[in-house]
Amino acid sequence: MADPTGTRALRQDFVREIRRRFGRLRGLIRRTVGYEHDAFGLTANDSEPTERYDFPTRQEMVRQFERDLQQWINDMILERVPQGTLASGGHWTGGYVKAAYKQGWSGAAGRLRQQGVDVPDREFDELGNLPIPTRQLRELYRRAFENLRGITREMAQPLRRELTKGLAQGQNPRKIADRITKEVRTIQRTRAETLARTEVINSYSTASLDRYEDAGVETVSHGEWSTAGDSRVCPICKRLDGREFSISEMRTGTFQITADELGDDEPDSLAGAYRLQPPCHPNGRCAILPVVG
Repeated sequence: MADPTGTRALRQDFVREIRRRFGRLRGLIRRTVGYEHDAFGLTANDSEPTERYDFPTRQEMVRQFERDLQQWINDMILERVPQGTLASGGHWTGGYVKAAYKQGWSGAAGRLRQQGVDVPDREFDELGNLPIPTRQLRELYRRAFENLRGITREMAQPLRRELTKGLAQGQNPRKIADRITKEVRTIQRTRAETLARTEVINSYSTASLDRYEDAGVETVSHGEWSTAGDSRVCPICKRLDGREFSISEMRTGTFQITADELGDDEPDSLAGAYRLQPPCHPNGRCAILPVVG
């Protein structure tokens, strides 16, 4: 499989950490809601679970579970940190963001040299003395954290919905636990793992543009797309391949795909607005090339 940015291993590491954290959450839900603790007192036998919710009504139990669930999500997945720690890359997502930026910076320097541009060697540690990379990394750290927080803030409602449905249908503890953990896994796969891949590519492409600008070469003022070049290249990226944009346009611009432009074999869902800077869509993996001469 082609890997234009060379970040596959980093993306996989980030996804593995996401899976580990979500796996811990699923395990705790199974123990709490399932037969081990039977927090809602659904079993008909005389055995007393070790951590049953001690409330007179089912509604109060559900509210307590929702509070516990949000706390688990915050502790196991989000892990809040002070703003200063976040800005310096101290949140657990920061290491992946910084590593992607480092790869993007060095990868862009290599592309410039391939185009005949004289690019001085500069260790990544020296970037702390440069205002643009320092500012960009702070913003990238914040963006990754805020996007993850957005996911965690929206998790409790669908999980509560599965719980209340299971209770209303009179399902046993294991069945209800399965319902909830299935929803957790869906959120993990469709949103959290996508976030991991997206934040790596976004950090990489931001660093690429920063390095091109830092080189001070006017001929790098336009960028073009280098697609993955395999069967997995999506119709969106095919439309961008080879097109040139100014760096400022690449950073902030968008492009539109209208329904009239879609081919017979392309789904209507492709129609819409997309950002120019990779990744222009979830799980995108394109890289930016300098245009020299």
